[in-house]
Amino acid sequence: MDNNFNNGNNMNGQQPNYGQQPNYGGGQQPQPTNGLAIAGLVLGLVGIVFTFIPVVALSWVGLICAIVGLVLSIKAQKDSVAMTGQKNGMATAGFILSIISLVIAVIGIIVAIAAVACITTAVGVGAGELNDLLNSLQ
Repeated sequence: MDNNFNNGNNMNGQQPNYGQQPNYGGGQQPQPTNGLAIAGLVLGLVGIVFTFIPVVALSWVGLICAIVGLVLSIKAQKDSVAMTGQKNGMATAGFILSIISLVIAVIGIIVAIAAVACITTAVGVGAGELNDLLNSLQ
């Protein structure tokens, strides 16, 4: 039984030619990957994660990640504008995340310092006296 379709081929054994795909303006060329922008974005994210962990030592890590991420994102933004004339989206995202992380880390550190000051004031002893009190309890 011979049909006209013959497994998707035309009668000559060749694929049908539907013409070329239309060109809709060419589109944008992809931007080259910028390692500084990626590093700034990752450090901004890491900074936010570490600032939300309720340990004072990790708030310092979040603060350092935020500062380094901010510097790298600014450098990546300047490099991108110099090379392509456009801002890099990853560098912008890293900049914003680093700023948010920096603000949260600074607020967290201020709150931690204020909490320690309030506790020592409420107890009525200074840091040296608090250490002596803890040693006497052991």
